[in-house]
Amino acid sequence: MMSGTPNLDIQPFKKDLATVPEN
Repeated sequence: MMSGTPNLDIQPFKKDLATVPEN
């Protein structure tokens, strides 16, 4: 993960992984 990334950027990112567990 990129360092210095705001939590707002990580929240949607985690949601994307949960929405696409097949990845």
